[in-house]
Amino acid sequence: MEMTLDRRMPRRSGFLGVVTASLLVAAFFLAQPAIQLSYAVDTEAVPPYDDCKLASDAFQNSDIDLGDKITQKSITKGTLVKTVHAEKEIFECRITQGDLPVIVDVTIYTEIYENITAKTILKASALVTTCLKSDLQAVVIACEFYVPGTVPVPTGTVCQPDLTLGQGIPSDPQEMDIVRSGKIAKTIESQKEIYICFLDFNQADQPDTKKKVDIVMFTEIYEDLNTMEVIDVQFHQMRCVMLITNDVDNSNTEDNIRDATVEACIFSTIPT
Repeated sequence: MEMTLDRRMPRRSGFLGVVTASLLVAAFFLAQPAIQLSYAVDTEAVPPYDDCKLASDAFQNSDIDLGDKITQKSITKGTLVKTVHAEKEIFECRITQGDLPVIVDVTIYTEIYENITAKTILKASALVTTCLKSDLQAVVIACEFYVPGTVPVPTGTVCQPDLTLGQGIPSDPQEMDIVRSGKIAKTIESQKEIYICFLDFNQADQPDTKKKVDIVMFTEIYEDLNTMEVIDVQFHQMRCVMLITNDVDNSNTEDNIRDATVEACIFSTIPT
């Protein structure tokens, strides 16, 4: 019995050794994509780009439906309500080095925290994500995120509604959702308006700086579910200013800002 046991032990140990080695090798190869991905994320960054224009400008005179690039969701935790409103804009730009064409997706996330019982805004902020894509290679080159400023920036004195409205893009696109806590129900409806603004630096040989102003107006209706009556209505807005393009030879400070960059987003309550 002992001899039989002694013979089996080495065979079992060898088997375990083979299994252990196989698992280590498999784990190594499985880890390789993750290691390479991590390395790529750490070493890659959004390359400098310039000479941007709104992709929607190319479809002003067409019936192509560019879709509704806006979405909104709300959740509750006790008396806390969080609303996230996201809107995307697409730009056609060129990478500075090599003059390669890229698609730049810029998404603005507006986050609003409220107390549904007290009917008060606790916090409102904006977050911007930017992703560069190559249509020719069908790849995403890199992405980044940043918090835009909250100080007013110049938009000039010549602003006009976006001319692409009605050309396949919904005019004043809307979103709406409803949440409740206890007997209080809250309806959050939002509408977006777009303006294109030009800044003239009094230099005849230089093109104007072109900016895009997004105004998202939130209408919030509080109701008592027991009485089925409206107990309060509030109006708020998030106003974001985005630099579309400027001239790199212009001596103004606007040239220090990259094209297709959200300069500022300011949240405020609309008086009633």
